[in-house]
Amino acid sequence: SAGFAAAETKENQLMLVSIVVPCYNSEHTISDLVELNIQTLQNSYPDYGVEFVLVNAYSKDHTMDIIRSLCQKYSFVKGICLAKNFGQHNAIMAGLQYAQGDLIVGMDDDMQTHPSQLPILLAKIQEGYDLVYGQYPVRKNSFFKNLTSKFNAVTSRILLGRPKTIVSSNYWVINRMVRDEVIKYRSFNPYVDAIFYRVTHNIADVPIEHFKREYGSSNYTFRKLVKLWFAYFSFSA
Repeated sequence: SAGFAAAETKENQLMLVSIVVPCYNSEHTISDLVELNIQTLQNSYPDYGVEFVLVNAYSKDHTMDIIRSLCQKYSFVKGICLAKNFGQHNAIMAGLQYAQGDLIVGMDDDMQTHPSQLPILLAKIQEGYDLVYGQYPVRKNSFFKNLTSKFNAVTSRILLGRPKTIVSSNYWVINRMVRDEVIKYRSFNPYVDAIFYRVTHNIADVPIEHFKREYGSSNYTFRKLVKLWFAYFSFSA
């Protein structure tokens, strides 16, 4: 991308944005996700630098091959390959270890957390917040997934201390202070949002559009959702 402020031109950029993406069987979407994020930042924040931290959670397809090709194409793409699938939140924690940005964005690999919505999150956190969630007024998920999301919203407020006025999601941006505190956590079974709430209550959410999945179906089975929910009970700060 000619003229784009990539990670290595740090002395000339106003801000470095790290985009952390846990990847599982995302060979059909991960290239588009990277390219669209680059284009979006070029258009909305041309003076910002960007880096991508793509964490392959032991995919069964050619996801890691795609990540390698992106690393060869762009010097500001970092690829991490996990030795097994440790779950989404462990993949995020691994990615945060390598994120060097002033702001760190978490998004999924399926294009539902769409790059076009990134400027909305970045604008909100610059109002002085430590953490901003994208809030979905309309979710493009199945009835079952929407139901479990509502259940998660209630239990996370009660068990994990999520502020009552905040609606959390899997699309968020944090500042460097939060990242530096989060990576100190060493439990085998992390729940990233709970660690966020331990670090700060200077949190906001902002309405964004939720997009339909472009390929395949959710990797979260009922069993995996239950297992993730039980992380509430094994989590400790």
